[in-house]
Amino acid sequence: MLGAILLIAAFWVLLRSLRSVWTGFSGSSAATKKKLKAAKRNRFEDFLLDDKVRAGSSGLSNGVSAAPVTASDAAASIIQEAFENATTGGLPVLVLYGTEYGFSRQVAKHVATELSQRLQGRVSPRVLNMLHHDVVDFRREPILLVVCSTTGDGVVPSDARAFADRLEARSLPVSADTRYGVLALGDRAYPHFCRAGKLLSEWFQTLCPGPGAALAERMDVDQEDWTAINAWIHAVVSALEKELSKRSLPVPESDYLRASIMQGGALLAELANDMSRRYSKEAPFLARMVVKRLLTRLVEPGDKETYHIELDITGSDLNYLPGDALGVIPRNAPDIVRETLAALRMQGSEPLDDQTSVRQWLEERADLKHVRGSALIALLRKSLDKSTAADECELADTLLHDDQTMQAFLYGRELADVLLAFPSARLAPCELTQVVRSLQPRFYSIASSPTAHDPQKIALTVAVVRYACHGRNHKGVATCYLADQVQPGDLVPVFLSRNPNFRLVSDPQRPVVMIGPGTGVAPFRAFTAERRGCTGRTLLFFGSRHRDRDFLYGDEFEALAQTGQIELYTAFSRDQSEKIYVQHRLVERARDLFDLIWRHGAYIYVCGDAAQMARDVDHAIRKILATEGSLSTDQVDAFMQKLEREQRYQRDVWVE
Repeated sequence: MLGAILLIAAFWVLLRSLRSVWTGFSGSSAATKKKLKAAKRNRFEDFLLDDKVRAGSSGLSNGVSAAPVTASDAAASIIQEAFENATTGGLPVLVLYGTEYGFSRQVAKHVATELSQRLQGRVSPRVLNMLHHDVVDFRREPILLVVCSTTGDGVVPSDARAFADRLEARSLPVSADTRYGVLALGDRAYPHFCRAGKLLSEWFQTLCPGPGAALAERMDVDQEDWTAINAWIHAVVSALEKELSKRSLPVPESDYLRASIMQGGALLAELANDMSRRYSKEAPFLARMVVKRLLTRLVEPGDKETYHIELDITGSDLNYLPGDALGVIPRNAPDIVRETLAALRMQGSEPLDDQTSVRQWLEERADLKHVRGSALIALLRKSLDKSTAADECELADTLLHDDQTMQAFLYGRELADVLLAFPSARLAPCELTQVVRSLQPRFYSIASSPTAHDPQKIALTVAVVRYACHGRNHKGVATCYLADQVQPGDLVPVFLSRNPNFRLVSDPQRPVVMIGPGTGVAPFRAFTAERRGCTGRTLLFFGSRHRDRDFLYGDEFEALAQTGQIELYTAFSRDQSEKIYVQHRLVERARDLFDLIWRHGAYIYVCGDAAQMARDVDHAIRKILATEGSLSTDQVDAFMQKLEREQRYQRDVWVE
């Protein structure tokens, strides 16, 4: 009997030891594991610890949906965020945010906090997602502040579109005394910089035309420019202080919004239970990689390394449509993390906060490619001694006093590159979050059709980015994560990104023209699969460098062309002495394309690089209209605007 007990005890000790070994192997100490168990499971490393966890705070496990969100739970959750900075007896201020990936929400909450602190209870700021605009009685809102990002090719975020439609149609009833302000967030690298915020501002001007209706001038913010954001907040605070001092603004005895949210709980619950919204970067679905296939031939340095990847979404209840994108939450490459630690002169075990080491933060949360330049250089300069590092001090001073020089210096430099330029400088672990942005998801156009392909698998087309710059090898964060770190069988944190502004026309008789060089062809693999059997013509223009090296899905498209289901036009830029691109193929077929567009109502879809390709294709289409239709520049502009209004010219473009 005693022997049996000892045997069981020894076996138990062995199991505990094995578990400790595995825990050490996975990079989590016992203390860290204890803290993770105590904390809410919404951090990236938590998802990787447990194969059964499917979506963090959304409560999904084993691929089975948790109980639906109730009306009361949905209302309570929204009230908690909305009234975090609200005060009794203060002038109501509604801060509405329109966000695609979360930054506008962060800014909106910051706006509410600043208003509450600076105006000391004289205002009552509430924060609300534009998605929930139906619970608002805008006639009872004296101050409306709007924080909105721009997504895709200059469009309003998906959750904000219904609100934007009401605003554009002037069906948003407001008080004659309503004051408003708009903070537009965007990325200057894109052609339609801050377009969504600009449109909202224009529509508010139409809705509230009175003098002085704009509380503050619209601010257009490039990426995470907190200096500009805070300047806009300062302008809003100053304007509110003037309003509060010069006249007595009516303050309601109670805030109707809380009761309105409770009454609208059923609608809010319906939105919360939409599975396409339930997953996010904070609560992703863990999809299993099941296919990773190289699509290209690597013959010489510089050849494109492009993969076809399939992710199994069984159990997610995700229903995607062709044209949608998939958000991937990546990790930084181990060798890049090691180089960054070396440049920081840190081991990685240093604590960043109570739950995170510097190494964990660098691997999972830090955008090592994009630094906050001025803040970083200022901290590095502060640690320098002019007597021992005169050259470094001079460089830092020059950068801090000349913005153009700063931008030129930062171009192409990652955190490690900047640190290596100042070898005598030091950063403390606690300073890292001040100078490095948060690692953001990367988005890939879905290259599969839920009707023509397996609906439980999502296909992506991933071109791997590797290049040398500033004496170091650089890597694309997500592309190298998918190419190097993830293998078939591994889990990838993902979520769906709807793209209603890039939708295949449902009329099978309408002609469709698709232009997608390189990985821009990804959504057209889905579109062409959906168009099988349609009587309307389907034209695909594809371009790459070499037919025999990077003709992505060439076998599939040529098979469709041979059976007459699509018309395929290719441009392989380096297969001849003269470089030929897709825009050249468009011009070659000018008469046919003009006839399709002008007389037969063709739909045009463009996907790929916004900086060069999309601009050249747009120019080619305009040239075709002008020459074949004998149209003036003004007539071409008017017709192109008509195409966009009718959604006959749709673009899904990005900046490389």
